[in-house]
Amino acid sequence: MKIFMTRIPSLTLLRTLKNVISHTWLCDPSRFLSIEQQINIEAELLKIRDTNFHKCSNNSVYYYQVSVAIVPEIFVSKNETYENAAQQFSEKLLRKWGIGNSPCHDGILLVYIKNLGKFVIAKREGVEEKYINENEIKKHFMNIYFASGSISRALIESISFMNKKLPSKPTELTNTAKMFLILILFYIISIIILYVTTLMYSKSL
Repeated sequence: MKIFMTRIPSLTLLRTLKNVISHTWLCDPSRFLSIEQQINIEAELLKIRDTNFHKCSNNSVYYYQVSVAIVPEIFVSKNETYENAAQQFSEKLLRKWGIGNSPCHDGILLVYIKNLGKFVIAKREGVEEKYINENEIKKHFMNIYFASGSISRALIESISFMNKKLPSKPTELTNTAKMFLILILFYIISIIILYVTTLMYSKSL
């Protein structure tokens, strides 16, 4: 009974999220991150898509698109350095996935490669250098990682850092964003209820 109850919140949340969100902006094929960590990262990515914007050549307003990929491993040839291999891989992945608005070429991809221990920022040519500096974000990521020892925390703080750097305006959250935040709240409440119920059940035995 205890095992069944423990699984309910996670399964229910994942099914609900799949119905609410058409596709995810976080790729973690090896499940390196926990469900809670994935939700927190998605929430930060959602903030950028709801608040950070710029104008392209056609003078229309477009919101930035940022994605995150946790890559288990990549191949590095003898003639390549880890840094070059990681950067080239990330650039190809960014273009292959088509991240960003097509009129703007403004996609951004944050990649963490597990076997190399490398964090890479890949961006299209439409992302303004005055807002997003790769070295600055990498430094911020490493500082948070060394201080916390957590990749997920470093990713969340780096995305939040980008959110503050990119141009933005106060806007009301979209219905998808509101639903996403409500689901996070329900998930936290369900975990608390589950913990209390399990604790009371254990004491009654």
